[in-house]
This record gives sequence, structure tokens and C-alpha cells, in this order.
Amino acid sequence: MTGVYIDNKGHSEEPAQRSSPSPDRTQADQAPLLTTKNYKGPTGGVQESTQVYRATLDQVWAAALKTLGQLEASVTGTTRNQAGGLIEGRWVGGQPLAIHVDQIDASSIRVRARVGQSGDRKAGDAIQAGIRENL
Repeated sequence: MTGVYIDNKGHSEEPAQRSSPSPDRTQADQAPLLTTKNYKGPTGGVQESTQVYRATLDQVWAAALKTLGQLEASVTGTTRNQAGGLIEGRWVGGQPLAIHVDQIDASSIRVRARVGQSGDRKAGDAIQAGIRENL
């Protein structure tokens, strides 16, 4: 059994960031679709900050890399294919970080961010906030 927790926008700790679409943007270009915060995987203790964005894989990948630079985190390696990829690095305090980017469909990309061995929720949420800003 896999665990999924969906945080409804009306009950989120943070207000949803919305902007009016420009005439050349479609409804599918608006991010994010849904948010899962404080997610614990099926194996238990590890916490990840997870969001699904309405964007292309290229857009989300570039936003994630830009975000890490803005947050002064270092990137130690990347692996990517047509379906997604993994960005590994070090958080500001030296903790390991991993960002898993998975394409769900043509316009939906799931990003799972984990900082530290067991997960640092604030750091993961900061990464997600940066990706939203950079999309």
C-alpha cells in the first residue's frame, strides 16, 4: 500500500499563490495542481515535501536548478531522462538533499524534495516555494 496525503488548498498553512494568466498562457500552464506536505513514504519515517506542477519537464527542471542556486545549495549530481530525473546536492548546512522530478503526464510534473536523512520539512517547503516562484 502506498501512502498519499493531499493537503486541500483551503486547509493549507500557506495561501495558494495565484496569478491571472496572460493571454498566451493556458489553464494547463498554472502551477501547482496539488500539494502534499509532510508526506511520509510507504516505508515510514522519511518526510518529503511533494508538489505536482502544471508545467513541462524542462520548465520544472530549470526552475529546480535555479532555486537551488538562489537558496545557495550546491548541486553535486544530476541524472535525467525523458520521464524525469534526480538532482542531488548539499543544503546550506551541509545536509544531503535530493529532488526527484517525475513526469505524470504531458503537463503534470511531480517534485519530491527531501533535505537531510529523515527530511527537513521547512527546507523541503522552501525548495518547493522557490520552484513555484521560478515557474
